[in-house]
Amino acid sequence: MHRRNILLTCVIFGPLLLAFATETNFYPIPVWSLFSDAGQLSNGHVHYVMYGKIADEWHQLPPIQIVGALHNRLFMVASYTDSNLPLQISSPHPTNVRLIGTTERGARMPDLLKGFGRAYNARHFNKLSAIRVDALVWKGGEYTDFEQPDYSWEVAL
Repeated sequence: MHRRNILLTCVIFGPLLLAFATETNFYPIPVWSLFSDAGQLSNGHVHYVMYGKIADEWHQLPPIQIVGALHNRLFMVASYTDSNLPLQISSPHPTNVRLIGTTERGARMPDLLKGFGRAYNARHFNKLSAIRVDALVWKGGEYTDFEQPDYSWEVAL
C-alpha cells in the first residue's frame, strides 16, 4: 500500500514538478501564459477602458458585465485588435484581407465594439445606445498621466 501511494504521487506530481523546473509550457500547467502579454514596466503600457452610453450618460463597463467567461482578460482582445494582429495571421478571414497593410490603428475595433455592445444588450435590461473604448497610454517611468485617453473608438448601436 505504501509503495503504491509513493508511485501514484510521483505519477501525478512528477510532470508538474518537471514542468516548473524546466519552464515547459504545456497545457494545463501554466494556464496563466495563455492570455498574458509579457512586457517591461520601463517600456510603458496601454490600458483600455470601455464605456457604454445608457440614457445619454456614459458609464464605465467592466468586461465581466459583457462576457463573464473571460473575466478581466477580455482586454487582451482589445489590445490585439488595436495592434491589428488579426490581420497578421497566416490565413486571415476574407473580410480582413482587404485591410492587410493598413496603417490605421485598430482597423477592426469598430466591429469588436459592436460585438461587445450586442453581447451587453442581450444580457441586460438597460440597453446601450453607444459603446466606446479609450486607450490610456502610459509612457513608462512615472506613474502619472492616466486621466486623458490618447485615442479612442466609439460606435453607435
